[in-house]
Amino acid sequence: MAFRALVYMSMFGKEGYYEQSERVTQLAHFAAEKLSAIDGFSMKYQAPFFREFVLQTPDNADTLFRKLAMYHIYPGIPLSWFYPERKNELLVSVSTLNTADSIEKLARNMKNLA
Repeated sequence: MAFRALVYMSMFGKEGYYEQSERVTQLAHFAAEKLSAIDGFSMKYQAPFFREFVLQTPDNADTLFRKLAMYHIYPGIPLSWFYPERKNELLVSVSTLNTADSIEKLARNMKNLA
């Protein structure tokens, strides 16, 4: 995995890697804004973040995950999978594979299925 990451990063060079990091950071903040604007959803923490954040869900995050997964939409990881007491928390991660359109689609579907 480390070798794959090294090869991937070397393809972009120093400036390209910085640009990719900046793009992912902007998309992650766009996702946080869109998802936390849905009624009942909010950011769990207000600390600065890079590409991952915890979203507080109005109901069980695992149930939401399973509803969305039926449509091949994966909103993040329900933290209850690792910490049973964190039932209404979803760890959302954004990568270079995400686009603004895919984030908009996620927000629309989360709003409709929540």
